[in-house]
Amino acid sequence: MPVETEKWKGSVDLCDYCDGERRLLSILGHVFDVTSSEMYDPGMAYHGLLGRDASRAYALMSTNEHDMTHDLAGLDTKQIAVVHDWVNYFRFRKCYPLVGKVRRLYQEVPVSEKYQAEREGDEGEVNLPQVPSSDGRAI
Repeated sequence: MPVETEKWKGSVDLCDYCDGERRLLSILGHVFDVTSSEMYDPGMAYHGLLGRDASRAYALMSTNEHDMTHDLAGLDTKQIAVVHDWVNYFRFRKCYPLVGKVRRLYQEVPVSEKYQAEREGDEGEVNLPQVPSSDGRAI
């Protein structure tokens, strides 16, 4: 059952996020399944990042509700590099499944040198499904 709109406190980019067992989040439009991590369980520190693109929160390393948005306006190059590093960390170090992309937010992220070794085992770019909006269109 999808999360009801009034339960969302920010971006509703991942409209197929469910209250059930699967836990999804997005960073720069890259949709990761973080179900395997207890840190995203209800009551845990990162649970608020689920079901939305919270790129700004990752860039600022914040868990404040007002930072839980995809909006990167006003961030400096160092903060943008931090959010890029989070995408690489999720993909290559934590190996969270990359399950889709939010088309209107998706940004290519360069692989940093510290993840080059992990990338060697990566199959390369995967043709990912688009996350649908509530009216069925890809977003």
